[in-house]
Amino acid sequence: MLETLPKWIHSQHLAVKGRNLKGQVAISELSERLCDNLCNTDGYVQIDWQFILDDKKRPTISGQVETQLQMLCQRCLIPVVITVNAKVALVVFTEEPSQYEELPPDYETITLPNKPVSLLTLIENELILALPVVAKHEICPSNEFQMQDEAIEQNDNPFSVLSKLK
Repeated sequence: MLETLPKWIHSQHLAVKGRNLKGQVAISELSERLCDNLCNTDGYVQIDWQFILDDKKRPTISGQVETQLQMLCQRCLIPVVITVNAKVALVVFTEEPSQYEELPPDYETITLPNKPVSLLTLIENELILALPVVAKHEICPSNEFQMQDEAIEQNDNPFSVLSKLK
């Protein structure tokens, strides 16, 4: 594992050399786009990214992003820990690819300039894409407005009350 990850990377150069970036970044180093959605910015993001050229000599990034993020549950407004373990599989283009561009299976495209780019921004983008649409507990710890399981089972049909009126 690297002591510290570089702040800026050039994906083409890393892919030509077949480099591997493995290390961690403090969550607090990421920008407001992610951190504004978090309750707590303690902790680290672990990455293990391999840069290689594919069969068409295009740079690719593949690997994992792992972390635990603390967000606000949208049901009970109590912090919930979201575990992120996202697979990264990107083909790098320097200009917009054609819609007919053939990609390896399970890969997505990313357009990056042919110059150094911020590694933190790339990591943050992958984390934002991996977040759930709505952060919530499976079962909220204390929510007085949440229906009990028994009440839900009894009222399977909301119109069952109308049948009693006949």
